[in-house]
Amino acid sequence: MAAPIECREPIFFAIGDTLNFQRYLRDYLPGAGWAMKYEIRGDGADNKPIELVSQANGDFHQVIATPDVTSQWLPGDYLLAGYVFNAGTGERHQIYLAQLTLQPDQVAAKQSAPVKTYAQQMVETLRVTYAALNQSYLKETDIQRTRVLRVERDKLRLELNFWEDRRNYELKQQAMANGYPNPNVVAPVFQIG
Repeated sequence: MAAPIECREPIFFAIGDTLNFQRYLRDYLPGAGWAMKYEIRGDGADNKPIELVSQANGDFHQVIATPDVTSQWLPGDYLLAGYVFNAGTGERHQIYLAQLTLQPDQVAAKQSAPVKTYAQQMVETLRVTYAALNQSYLKETDIQRTRVLRVERDKLRLELNFWEDRRNYELKQQAMANGYPNPNVVAPVFQIG
């Protein structure tokens, strides 16, 4: 039995897997000459984006990348930008933009190492630093005419809270921009009877 085709763009993707998803866009149907193109963009100016062009699947735009293609990608955080274009009219519209995390291929890896995003690594580092500061009450000292200043625990804790909140806010905004419901809104449920 074949795996079901996802109807949303991925947010996380394991390198070496088959990328297969489709989108239905009422205003940009394949039968009217529209196609979709996705670009996976890195953070450097010299990086050429990875381009994925859709295939028509009825009224859906289907994007497929086989394992031999995805195994060539490098792990990291990227931007995934999606466009619809009509070759006949020359029109083009951006319909998607979000972060895509390409995770290492754990099957091909020689050793299993923990996979963590940069944000996870930073939060861990700040927590370790905060714990180390809690063990010491030393704020500043002079050692052989060299002044050593320590970061105050309160300031570090505020910074840690700020970055944790900021990252959560970015993830919520990204999800809502891509059609997922607002996680802060609780839908009312009525029971009549």
